[in-house]
Amino acid sequence: MFETESVDTEHEKRWGVAVVVIWPRRTGHQVLLLKRAHPPVGAWTYVTGRVEAGETQLDAASRELLEETSISGAHLAQAESIGALQPFVSDARWRSPVFVALADAEAQVILNSEHHEFRWTDPADALSLLEFSDHRFVLQSILSVTREVLSAMSG
Repeated sequence: MFETESVDTEHEKRWGVAVVVIWPRRTGHQVLLLKRAHPPVGAWTYVTGRVEAGETQLDAASRELLEETSISGAHLAQAESIGALQPFVSDARWRSPVFVALADAEAQVILNSEHHEFRWTDPADALSLLEFSDHRFVLQSILSVTREVLSAMSG
């Protein structure tokens, strides 16, 4: 399934999106983490959500980014690999394409009710704060190719 395909209602509950927001800075890149206000309360994560029926994965990633952080207009690129996303409300596992979003210095984060705190942090701290192993794996994978991704996205 590619970002331009829409999700039908039969598979709607099994597909989600994940968005890792990176703020490229000369002194080192920062990663945006969000602290959940709903179960599991207090877990640090990045932007995640469901793909709605008839919505493309890219559209879902953009919508979730806007809904959860109020960040709009960020450049989004889909990572090559598809990661597993552990949902918070059931024992089922979702398959989730991972997107990288580049935030600019003017990006102001305004949280919705899903989160009660955010933090821009360096990658090492982000890895230590993420509670779920799937989320750490995704972030490690993205960080391993960060230079190439950032250069392609900003170039």
